[in-house]
Amino acid sequence: GVAFIEHGVYLTHELIDMMLSQGTYLVPTLIAPISVVQFSQAHPDLLPPMMAAKAVGVIEAHKKSFRMAVEAGVKIAMGTDSGVGRHGENGNELQLMVENGMTSMQAIQASTSQAAQLLHLQDTLGTLEVGKLADVIIVNGDVLNDISKIANPANIQLVLKAGRAAKNLLEEPVPVLSGSGVVTKASQSEKQGGP
Repeated sequence: GVAFIEHGVYLTHELIDMMLSQGTYLVPTLIAPISVVQFSQAHPDLLPPMMAAKAVGVIEAHKKSFRMAVEAGVKIAMGTDSGVGRHGENGNELQLMVENGMTSMQAIQASTSQAAQLLHLQDTLGTLEVGKLADVIIVNGDVLNDISKIANPANIQLVLKAGRAAKNLLEEPVPVLSGSGVVTKASQSEKQGGP
């Protein structure tokens, strides 16, 4: 069967029922048509008007389909449409997900554990567990009560990629969690102040 559907702009109840019965994920990338519109406004000479008009035309249908999928319980994974949206602004996708029916926690899980499951990488990433890669962000603010905190890159205080700081705006340096970038029992004890 089909593992996932990208965008899903014109979903119907029949298609959603099929997705539920097959366990098919939706990777909505709600930001994609919005990014096309924004790009066309900034660079009208580079994008044919018909592309911008098409993008404007799908935004509301896209949001409606997403809301239907969320309400029905379709598995959702966050995607980027890399190259369409601006690099480093993935948090905007989470904000759109929440504005269109997900809880903040569901949007975060769509970006972490659900995405890892879709890609069959749940044994190495997607959650913070012993033996998994330590890919972590620390956000200044309570993202569960205000997901817009994660949409502002200035609020991303720390980015760990495989346990190494790729971005660190914290006052203290962050030690590498382990030589391999994998969460270990020792690195968990150190974080908790134990032996």
